[in-house]
Amino acid sequence: MLHYIIRYRKKEVTENLKCCFSNKTNEERKRISKKFYRNLTDLFFEILKLKTISAQELDKRFEIKNP
Repeated sequence: MLHYIIRYRKKEVTENLKCCFSNKTNEERKRISKKFYRNLTDLFFEILKLKTISAQELDKRFEIKNP
């Protein structure tokens, strides 16, 4: 839904998808575009959450392994 509101560089995204996926239909490129905007929105909210999350809560969410 937010891809209708947040249209960050819509023209550039559309043109890049045409260049990269010229073999795909317009519908397929639209689906890819929607997924891009969804990912961008998720990333935005994750960054906001990182500003307010406690170190203890952060430790619960991440596991660091040293190979």
